[in-house]
Amino acid sequence: MKRRAILLLLVPHACGIPLESEGGEWQESEPYLKSRDDLWSICLATLDARGWKLEAQNRDSGRIVTAWKTHMNPTWREGHRDRLEVEILAVSGTPDRRHRVRAKARREINDNSRLPQSEREAVWTYAGGNDDLRDQLLYLIKLKAKGPGLDD
Repeated sequence: MKRRAILLLLVPHACGIPLESEGGEWQESEPYLKSRDDLWSICLATLDARGWKLEAQNRDSGRIVTAWKTHMNPTWREGHRDRLEVEILAVSGTPDRRHRVRAKARREINDNSRLPQSEREAVWTYAGGNDDLRDQLLYLIKLKAKGPGLDD
């Protein structure tokens, strides 16, 4: 049996959640000439503008984990839910304090064939990463971090 360590991020008014859940591939942005606080604000604003609720955030570690965004469907296995994880990383070896954003998205499908539209009765099964969702988020962060001209 394979054993895997799970770190927990504790936030007020929430129980612990996996700091890095299984599934999805991390993708890193290019370095931005922005402070950690500036990128933190950009990430939160971008997630909020796209309708994502946060399950956990830790400004000190630069980590954000969204709540699940659920889309039910009358067709079995077409209902799904997604979760995003975002982290702000300092770029080592740069004298001008550059930072990167990395993100990943996890998707699960509803495997309940009897009641496929019931969120309460859903049986969530891992369905891989959602690279399109992750890449869209990183692109929107890039637009806000670099501006319309996309240059530093």
